[in-house]
Amino acid sequence: MAAVANNSDLQLGKYRLLERIGRGGMAEVFLAEVLGPGGFQKTVALKRIHPHLAEDPEFVGMFLDEARLAARLDHPNIVQIFDLGEADGSYYIAMEYVDGPCLRTLCQRSTETRSPLPPGIAARIVADACEGLAFAHEAREDGRLLQLVHRDISPDNVLLRKSGAVKVADFGIAKAMAKQRRTQVGVIRGKVWYMPPEQLLDDPLDRRVDVFALGVVLYELLSGLSPFEASNETRAIKAILDDPPVPLLERRPDCPPELWEIIATALEKDREARFSDCRGLKRALERFLMSRQEIVGAHEVSQRLSQLFPELYGEVTAPLPARAATVRSTLPQRRASSVACPGCGSAMSLGHSGGVVVDGCSTCGGIWLDEGEMQQLANRPAGLVAMARLYKPTGEWDLAERERGCPRCRTGLEPYEFNSLRGIWLDRCATCRGLFLDHGEAEAIEARLRQAGDE
Repeated sequence: MAAVANNSDLQLGKYRLLERIGRGGMAEVFLAEVLGPGGFQKTVALKRIHPHLAEDPEFVGMFLDEARLAARLDHPNIVQIFDLGEADGSYYIAMEYVDGPCLRTLCQRSTETRSPLPPGIAARIVADACEGLAFAHEAREDGRLLQLVHRDISPDNVLLRKSGAVKVADFGIAKAMAKQRRTQVGVIRGKVWYMPPEQLLDDPLDRRVDVFALGVVLYELLSGLSPFEASNETRAIKAILDDPPVPLLERRPDCPPELWEIIATALEKDREARFSDCRGLKRALERFLMSRQEIVGAHEVSQRLSQLFPELYGEVTAPLPARAATVRSTLPQRRASSVACPGCGSAMSLGHSGGVVVDGCSTCGGIWLDEGEMQQLANRPAGLVAMARLYKPTGEWDLAERERGCPRCRTGLEPYEFNSLRGIWLDRCATCRGLFLDHGEAEAIEARLRQAGDE
């Protein structure tokens, strides 16, 4: 499927796939369109399940059941599901296309540009996500409570429209994903950084699992870091179970203490001490905004996005497929960065290509980027090739002085096999999940992507 971006005629059922815009361990996501009579045309995001999961009857059954339930959730703060189907052995979901970034990308861009989110903006985003989750938690059918809980909230599945609207995604697949994140002996894998103690201990879950995850998300929006200090997932599990979160004011001294109190309540290890549901968390955040006499709504969120992502707000009149092609052809550009290269310790610079901004080193040719950017570049070979060529080694350095810490949070790096590039090991920061590629790894990835494009 690497050639989808260059093949506008590929069909999946009634949908024409325009461009792959995301890929994860469970599925890949395409920008797609469906045509109808009288010139009708609708652009959607189409999520297609990986073939190896489609061969697991238990997973497929769970996925279909949960997706059918999620399709009934009609709320402004939940990504709407339009269609669920199967074609050529592939199961897919057609859903609302959200034209802005996810919160992971928002955090990363705020860190890159050294423009921390104002407390009011972060509070508004999470309050709106609370509203969508509360609606789902309270959903009924024939008077019966559906008992829907997301279970997998993270910055990756809270999305923003350019208009500033907040959208919670992947509600219907969280339970199916949770099954895949357990091995045969019951060891949890995946987004453990957002799981409360009861989820890590495999206790029965209720809506308070989503309250805890939103507390972590809000903390990260404000600080750019996890509230639990750990260098890997194993240590993260121990920290969540046993250690108090790092006080937000130590990392973001300008944050109002009352906002930290709200976050600390959401992060209580004993769920009885947390907010009882997302409505309780939302009310606390609304009271916080009112106490500061702040008017923060979708317009203010949109204004902040326009400052951080000016490329999304350009005067573009071309249709979406042509716009994507235009972005991919953008020439790389560099500007100053103050972080040190994990590879050789030299100063890095910010490189921009195809709508993705990364830190690169012109001395050793290394590239530092977050996991979301890695996903984007891995799915867009031209962008990754441009980055690798932009940062070719041009100097000499002393390997004895090699830095191994994360350039952003100084946590040690650990080997990591990126999910869509098996066999290529990178270095990853367990705290902020940033990734470092030395020049040889970038060249290996380029060769892998070229091979995939030829197949």
